[in-house]
Amino acid sequence: QVSGTNVLMLVGDGDLSIKKAKDIALAKYPEADDIVNVEIDMKHRSVLGLFNTIIMYYRGIAIKYKK
Repeated sequence: QVSGTNVLMLVGDGDLSIKKAKDIALAKYPEADDIVNVEIDMKHRSVLGLFNTIIMYYRGIAIKYKK
């Protein structure tokens, strides 16, 4: 799960990238080499279009390559 916030279209914060989600997953499963079959869901919250929050949910399968 990664999230980003935007306030008054002036200040934005967060990283919604697949790379960020993949880094989080690989840190949680250090024995894995890659994440495959990635699915993405999104939740968006807004108050009058002034305060926006986006949460991205990434799901996938952690795999280890044969060497």
